[in-house]
Parts: sequence; C-alpha cells; structure tokens
Amino acid sequence: MDFWPFKKADVDFRKLICAEKQLKIDGIPFVIRKINVLDYLEGAKVLAESFSTYKTSKGKDPNFEFDVANIVKMKKYLTDVICAGCVRPKFTRDEIASIEGEIPIKELFTDWQLAQKLSQEIFEYTQGKKK
Repeated sequence: MDFWPFKKADVDFRKLICAEKQLKIDGIPFVIRKINVLDYLEGAKVLAESFSTYKTSKGKDPNFEFDVANIVKMKKYLTDVICAGCVRPKFTRDEIASIEGEIPIKELFTDWQLAQKLSQEIFEYTQGKKK
C-alpha cells in the first residue's frame, strides 16, 4: 500500500520549503522567506539578555542604557537575520552596493524600528502562526 496521497509530479517540494511571503511594513513592500533559526541562536541570546537586563533595571535607574557592546551584537544579529530572510529588496553588508538593486544594510538601520519589525516578521514567518 502506498502511503503517498499525491501524484509525485503534483508536489514541488522546493516551492513548499522555499516559500516566500509578500508584506508591507510601514508602507514599504518586502518579500521574505524562512530562515534557519539555529544559525542565529547566539544573537538571539544576546538580544534576550539585553532586554532581560533592561526589564530588571527598569524603575531603578531612569538613565539606563544598553551596553554599547550589546548594541553592536544586536545590530549584527539583526543584519544577519534580515540579509538571510529578506528576498526583496536585497540588502548587502557592503558600505556601497556593488550590484544594481542592492541596498546597503546600514541604510535600513536609519530606521531602527523598521529593522526590528522586519526581523520580527521574518521570525514569525519562519516559526509559523502560534495557536
């Protein structure tokens, strides 16, 4: 008995696995794809530790600021996630885009909230909807 419920020609696994999603964030269109979350665990740890420190310090010191080293790590983490998960526009780590149509990632970070929203959308799409 064949357990396979589809004709083999009907299923294109590459399209299913590499599916893309179109979305708009603050009026800007993006096309994203799923990423391998395991590649970014170290950066996620830095992000979680930074916000945990902020949460426990909240109310104690109104002038609390993130450690500069952690900000650099968070920016690198978001850069990695966005460069891996954003199909269009295509971002580059280079200071100046060498390929037509690419955008230097530093330009995205002029709007920190947009960069955070984009990385969050990539993670939510990767993980799927939580029920």
